[in-house]
Amino acid sequence: MEREIFTKGFIKSVDEYFESLRPFYDHDLRYLPELATLKFEILNCLMLGFYQASICTTNHFVERMLKLSLMKNHTKGYNYSDMETYTVKLKESKKFDDLTLNQSLALALEKELISNEQYEYLKKIKNHIRNPYSHAHISKITQGAPESVKMFRFSFDDIKSRLGKNENLGKPESIEIPSYSPAIAQFYQEHVSKLLGFQYFRNVYAIARDIEKKI
Repeated sequence: MEREIFTKGFIKSVDEYFESLRPFYDHDLRYLPELATLKFEILNCLMLGFYQASICTTNHFVERMLKLSLMKNHTKGYNYSDMETYTVKLKESKKFDDLTLNQSLALALEKELISNEQYEYLKKIKNHIRNPYSHAHISKITQGAPESVKMFRFSFDDIKSRLGKNENLGKPESIEIPSYSPAIAQFYQEHVSKLLGFQYFRNVYAIARDIEKKI
């Protein structure tokens, strides 16, 4: 594959999507700056059409956001001006690193870092987006897809032969392919990812901005 193909494709994607993503590029998380590089990577994936990668990185963003917010909340009011006490609080906050997503969500709710509505949303995406993508559970990612896809089977050699003889091509054979067929399932995953990618990130980023008001 030629380099020029990538170059042209990337330039086209930047021209098409940059302005719609600019507000997110331009905004900085003041109290959760550690999320900046993750945000940048997600936006780049969205701009270049790497929707599956954007979702997987947004999944990581969610967990990192929750753990960071708990750590920042625990060390609130402490800083390097009192290095000894701050170090103690930092060491105590290491406990948050071992939390599962369920535990992080429950504790963030308890500490009022997220609202009940945000908690329910994040629980929903945990079950319908985070877990299926993390564990490659295709049947959950493609929920709602039809049981099968109608396609047509034909032989290129047969078509070539008929064209050479100036014969009618006839009607190709109709077949039903199950949606769980690897190729069809992957197609649906790509389709679902394109629909979900930006919306997922936008919703999660809004939660991050709201958390910043509370830490």
